[in-house]
Amino acid sequence: MKNQINAKTLKEVMASKKRHDARGYEMYPYYVPEPQHVESDLAACFLLAVIQDNDLSGNRFSVCRLPKRYDETYLPNGKPWWRDLNGPFYYWTYEDNDMRLTFYTVNERRVCLEHIEMFEPGKGQGTKMMDSILDLADKFGVEIELVPVAVNNNGTLDDIKRTCNRLRSFYMDFEFKTTFNSALLIYKPQPQA
Repeated sequence: MKNQINAKTLKEVMASKKRHDARGYEMYPYYVPEPQHVESDLAACFLLAVIQDNDLSGNRFSVCRLPKRYDETYLPNGKPWWRDLNGPFYYWTYEDNDMRLTFYTVNERRVCLEHIEMFEPGKGQGTKMMDSILDLADKFGVEIELVPVAVNNNGTLDDIKRTCNRLRSFYMDFEFKTTFNSALLIYKPQPQA
């Protein structure tokens, strides 16, 4: 998979440091990678494959380097769950007027789907994108992990817990499996027929 990323593709998606998000705000990546870094980073290669496979036309591809990451959510029983990980982590993000996708590399076989957001929910775009992501995971033998988190939720604690459970069910419908006593969900690639 890493061999499929070439200098021309990289030049097209990294054409400018200055970009705008879907709401028109300027966004600057904290870290502009060298081509060899992108070619060796599984998450970057996977995100570029998603972009190419879905013929996405936006040119907002950025990377942010963070020294740590922290996940916080709720388990199905309502108990809080969190993890604190040391990095560095390179968050590779694609954004256009319809969506935002962010991945980072966990290890040589696994990426984390850190963020998937459709700016107009309820139209089936999220389901279509998940199908595409998992088809590519199967094709390239890449595992995907994620933690269902309620973002942009200003509701009560019960609302947040319900949102986390709804997201967990959504991902489990796509064959993501739970891990023991953890909010982490993992998708294992299915063998190609």
